[in-house]
Amino acid sequence: MRSRRVRIGAVLATAGLLLAACGGSAKLSSTKSGSTSLTNLSVALALDPPKMIFIDLYVAKYEGFFARNGLNVTLEPELGGIQSARAVAAGNAYFDAGGTDAVASSAESGSGLTGVFNYGKDDLSLISQGSITSVSQLRGKTIAIGNSTGPAYQLSAIALEAAHIPLSAVHFVILAGGRPELISALVSGRAAASAFHIDDGLTALQDDHSLHILEPMYKDAPNYWYSTVAAPRKFVNAHPATVERFVLAMLETNRWMYTHKAQVVSIGVKYTGEPQSIVSKSYDFLATNHLWPENVGVTPAQILYTEHVFLSSHTLKTIAPPSKVFDFRFIDEALKKLGRVSG
Repeated sequence: MRSRRVRIGAVLATAGLLLAACGGSAKLSSTKSGSTSLTNLSVALALDPPKMIFIDLYVAKYEGFFARNGLNVTLEPELGGIQSARAVAAGNAYFDAGGTDAVASSAESGSGLTGVFNYGKDDLSLISQGSITSVSQLRGKTIAIGNSTGPAYQLSAIALEAAHIPLSAVHFVILAGGRPELISALVSGRAAASAFHIDDGLTALQDDHSLHILEPMYKDAPNYWYSTVAAPRKFVNAHPATVERFVLAMLETNRWMYTHKAQVVSIGVKYTGEPQSIVSKSYDFLATNHLWPENVGVTPAQILYTEHVFLSSHTLKTIAPPSKVFDFRFIDEALKKLGRVSG
């Protein structure tokens, strides 16, 4: 497991070096929409198909929030966080919407990838087979994860620590085949537990009634910095007005979604490929727990906490100041225009 972490960490570092070489060098183009000129942007997303936690980006595009802010945004789902970071490093996208491990690793390497917005908070739950009813029973068992640097691993480690189980007392197996492979591992007994996004988890529970939610991870680690939309700092500094319009559109979208369930569910069904019943229940979970940020969505203290989690799992070797990891200027400007949501 340690060697796998090191290898994936090297991939993240390589993406960071590429970002240092080419980040922000591409020139923005524009397109005409009627009499209006829109700035063309592309966003690489860390999952294909997207999960409901990503759906604010799709709502922003298809409900016109991007266009009203002068942006023509192309959404490009990738197979995972490593791939979405590589897409930005290669110049195939301006923004990376994914986990926070690639951003923290980039800050550590000095390549300049910086967060500008959080698209969603932690929606993961640890799901297990019928014989496992508490995290304490995972001692000596196998936990299936998609990769060894992302939130599924990090949050599983936090849950184990809370149950006083050292990482050396469990076995992590990496299964990159997505939900079908993870569910198969649980049902067959090859794994005792695995972390799922809300829509994946609801589908797993529906398809096999021997499975159940063992631990809602968002309750275990409320200070974990789960997601971010990031861009190379060179790009951010070269095009601050464009980044500000992007962040403003996202914040407007997140607030709108809480009062427009039918429209959000319709878009969710189309782009996640999940049945309406699953999408509707996922929306209720995300909305009830306010997992789409309506204000800043992260604090410097949460960034530091998460960096220390990465440090303990060997994803990072050093801690970067929060200002090197997330650029708060743009969300602050958006909040000046829109005001803060109380609560």
